[in-house]
Amino acid sequence: MPRERALSEAKEPHFVILKVLRLCRPTLSTHATAPLPTTPSLPTAPSLLAPIPAEDDTFPLQPLLTLPPSFGNVFIGETFRCCLHASITSELPDGVNVSDVRVEAEMQTPTQKLGLELTGEDARIVEFELKEEGLHVLAVTVSYLQSLAVPPLPESGKTTSIAEKATATIAARERSFRKLYQFTSSHCLLIRTKATLLPSPSPSQSLILEAQIENVSDSPLVLSELTLNGARPAKTLYHNDDGDRAMPLKSRDVVQVAFLVGEEEEGERETKDKGIGQLVLRWRSACGELGVLRTGRLGAPASVVG
Repeated sequence: MPRERALSEAKEPHFVILKVLRLCRPTLSTHATAPLPTTPSLPTAPSLLAPIPAEDDTFPLQPLLTLPPSFGNVFIGETFRCCLHASITSELPDGVNVSDVRVEAEMQTPTQKLGLELTGEDARIVEFELKEEGLHVLAVTVSYLQSLAVPPLPESGKTTSIAEKATATIAARERSFRKLYQFTSSHCLLIRTKATLLPSPSPSQSLILEAQIENVSDSPLVLSELTLNGARPAKTLYHNDDGDRAMPLKSRDVVQVAFLVGEEEEGERETKDKGIGQLVLRWRSACGELGVLRTGRLGAPASVVG
């Protein structure tokens, strides 16, 4: 559950309410079932009972969808989307007026602090691509103008007319408060790679790149795309599943793939990067939440001239 803290310049209550909601797809609702007894507790007469079709009461999924509690699981590679809504409370004291409500947001990652662009008018939407593991803090600042209608004081010995009572001096001041929402991002896919050179007399040899992808989360995922982007031509050699369709991965499932990375072109050896390239994985959650994971630049092993 995200931890929320409010920072204010005074203990005077604010007249603006901030609501923050993460925008994400729902999850499948699960339930645990108690095992059925192996023997009936009371004797029955089978000849007097109608046959009852057997039902699988151990199936854990329910025909329901549920929203994640608080921010739920946040994985690296997902785009974190949040809706920020600041509204004026309906219980304003007499003479108090609130206007010019403004909302600002920034994201604090383990290594940097970034301002977020807000879209929309009434409900502001923020988006942030998660690339780092660890604690993240969404900081939201709300500022507004609060004015107070102050009727003029009557002079001594005079009564105040209705017109004078309607005339008021507006005393306006700017107020603000800040709230912090904490959540932790983690990996859902673990990638292991191994590069092996093929014997060749050429200075730029072909090689085999093996990749092993494991679902380290507690939820099922669907690996929809796995590509190798680099300067050298690459061809998929081996796949432990049908490469033409998406690959479902249950928790702790592993998929393996191998690429044949060709030789570098003669005219590009001095200008191109000597590395293999970058693996790009696209995956979706059980209900379709999209994630994109990119590895760093994969380096090639040292050349061995045959």
